[in-house]
Amino acid sequence: MTPLKSIKEHCLWCCNGQHKQLRLCAASRCPLFPYRQGSMPKIDKPSPLKAIRARCLDCVGLSPSEVKNCADSACKLYVYRFGHNPRISEATRAKQRERFFRRFHENPRLREHFSGEFSEDDQEVVEQSLRSLVTV
Repeated sequence: MTPLKSIKEHCLWCCNGQHKQLRLCAASRCPLFPYRQGSMPKIDKPSPLKAIRARCLDCVGLSPSEVKNCADSACKLYVYRFGHNPRISEATRAKQRERFFRRFHENPRLREHFSGEFSEDDQEVVEQSLRSLVTV
């Protein structure tokens, strides 16, 4: 099941299986709200996976360790609770990061778009990746 389908199923569960209630959902502060219909809305962020992570954190009282120790494997969001798609291998993820960093390095508009979006740790990773690209 895709992240978007998982979100829709979770939202249907939250609405007691009532499709009409899903459309009329009043929980606009829920991180899943923009994705409740199972499709991508016209917003920039967060991604469906990051929205799932935020919802899981909300569910367990904002404790990352509780998200990790979640025992509700029947929850439709369970496999995505870490904010990553488990069906994507580390090798594929590394290739995606490399493509992003290459585009990031080559495109000043992209750097401007993402300015201030990285934490200090992320910034260090970006700088290391860019240094490795320059030396290649």
